[in-house]
Parts: sequence; C-alpha cells; structure tokens
Amino acid sequence: MIWLQIKKLGVVAAGSLLGALAMNLFLVPANIYSSGFTGIAQLLSKVLSDYTPIHVSLGFLLLLLNIPVAILGWKKVGKSFTVYSFISVALSSLFLILI
Repeated sequence: MIWLQIKKLGVVAAGSLLGALAMNLFLVPANIYSSGFTGIAQLLSKVLSDYTPIHVSLGFLLLLLNIPVAILGWKKVGKSFTVYSFISVALSSLFLILI
C-alpha cells in the first residue's frame, strides 16, 4: 500500500517538474499564455511586473489561486484526489520558482 502512494507521489512530482520546465523554458520566453489558473497567474505576474513596482513570482500566484479550489475540492470531490492535486500544485509552484 505504501509503495503505491510512493509511486503516485513520484508520478505527481515528475509531472510537476515537466510542467514547470515547459512553462519556464518555452511558454514564458515566447510570451505564450497557458489556459486556466496557470494562464491567469501568468497574466497577473506580467501585469504586476509591467505596471507596478511589485514583482510576484508565477509559482506563488499559481499556488495562491489554487487554494480556494483545493478547499472546495476537499469538501466536494474527495480527500485523496484533493491531496494529490494540491501536492501537484505545490510542487509545480516550487519548481517554477526554482527553475
């Protein structure tokens, strides 16, 4: 049972790393905006850095935007799905900041 969870976490971590690599190495330099909360985080980060002296990292904004969704998912969808989803978002945010 524990090996299944470790395997799931490994897949979640690998997917988060690949998503962050794609974002920072391809989408952001080419000024291509993603869809969903990632695209909203990209837009907010760009607008804030261009029009204000505030620079907020894309990873932090992505994490911030996903908190209400995680709370809703916890209540409505299920705990296991929500935990793995939030781990994915947290790791994606961390990798976006580090890369």
